[in-house]
Amino acid sequence: MISIEVNVPAERLDRMERVRLAESLTAHRLLGSAEETGEIGADPGVLALYESLTTVSVREHDVWIADRVTVDLTVGTWAKDMASHLVAAVSRRLEEAGFEQSIVYVRGIAEGCYGLDGEIVGISAFTGMIDRAKVNSTEDAPEGSFIDPVCGAVVPAEQAVLLELDGEVHGFCCPGCRGHFAKKRRKTL
Repeated sequence: MISIEVNVPAERLDRMERVRLAESLTAHRLLGSAEETGEIGADPGVLALYESLTTVSVREHDVWIADRVTVDLTVGTWAKDMASHLVAAVSRRLEEAGFEQSIVYVRGIAEGCYGLDGEIVGISAFTGMIDRAKVNSTEDAPEGSFIDPVCGAVVPAEQAVLLELDGEVHGFCCPGCRGHFAKKRRKTL
């Protein structure tokens, strides 16, 4: 779940430029395939799930003290794990829109403090949604990369968070996925 609010000075962008900026900040554009982002690439099923749970708004403000655009990203409990990726991806999109200076705030929502369709969604429920949504298998990793066994993200080997279990090395997109995987493995053992 991602909520993105972009705050820009009034009359800096026309309506179509604001629409294009909002479209450039969708989950698909921020978390797309590794070929698109050059970094971690999301599993297509998981990407569709995130896309369905993402909102983007671009707001103009009549009173603005500086020419620096601000972005408020509100995400689930995995905010710290994904902050560097999200800040870099959002900053690139802002530069493409002509904003060289920006402040990007990534705010995480505490466990048990967000809901979906009237129900509280905790990390285990959300991870279950991700597991049901993913379509890639962990055996299909391209050369020099891993497929995260939790979320299905394609992760270049040099960016992967690694875990060795029983002589096998697993690569993850973030410490949160690694921790979830290790916890699940401990339970099954």
